[in-house]
Amino acid sequence: ALDVLASRAAGTAERSAPLTVLAREWPALEATLRVLEEQLGPAGARQAIEAMPRPGPQMTATLLFFMTALRVGDVRAWLGRNATQALERAGQGRLLDSLSDDFRTLQRAADPSETGWRSYLIPVAWDERRPIRLLTRRERRDGRDGRSGKPGTAFLVDLDLTNIGPFRLDGLIRNELLDLLIRTTKPLPTVMRRDIKALFDGTLERTGIIGRLSFKASPVMPPLPVDLDA
Repeated sequence: ALDVLASRAAGTAERSAPLTVLAREWPALEATLRVLEEQLGPAGARQAIEAMPRPGPQMTATLLFFMTALRVGDVRAWLGRNATQALERAGQGRLLDSLSDDFRTLQRAADPSETGWRSYLIPVAWDERRPIRLLTRRERRDGRDGRSGKPGTAFLVDLDLTNIGPFRLDGLIRNELLDLLIRTTKPLPTVMRRDIKALFDGTLERTGIIGRLSFKASPVMPPLPVDLDA
C-alpha cells in the first residue's frame, strides 16, 4: 500500500505546469527530488543535481548555469547524467517528459516581453518553495530621470522570505556603475542593513565597480513589470 501511495504521489506531477504555477513552485521538480531521494538517499540526491542553485559560494555560478541551460532548452543537461539515469531506472520517463515541458515553458518566459523584460524563474535548494524571480531588461535610456545615457541593464530579484517577507533587489548597472535599491514591506533592522552595506562595499572594492546602495520600505511592494501570477 505504501508503494502504491508513493507512486500516486509522484504521478501527480507528471503533467506539465502552466507559468502561473511555476512562478510559485515546480511540482515536477519536487517530485523528481522525492524520487531521487528514494533511489539514491538524501545525500545522493543532492550530489545527483550538483547544479541545483543553493545558498553558498557557488550560488552565482549555478544560477548562471541554469540560465544557460534554459536558453538551450535541455533539462537533461541541467539535471545531469546521474539524476537522469536514476529517474529512468525508476521508470519515471513520464516525469522526465513533464520536466522537459516545464523547461520549455520557463524558456518562453525568458524571451523578451512586449516591454523588453526577460523573466527567469530559478529553483533554489532551500526552505523557500517559491523560486527566485529574476527579471532583466536592456536599458537604452537612464531609466531614472528619463535622460539619454549609455546602455545598461536593469534587473529585479524578487524573493519572499520566511522571516523578512517580500524582499526585492531593484538595480541598474551601466559600465562600472551600479545603483541598487533594496525594497521591503517592513524596515530592515539596523544590524541587517549594516551587514548588507558591508557586503556591498566589499564587493565594490573587489570588483572595482562604483555603486550606490539604498533601502526603501513601503507597506505594499510595487508590481513587477511582468505579471507572472496572472
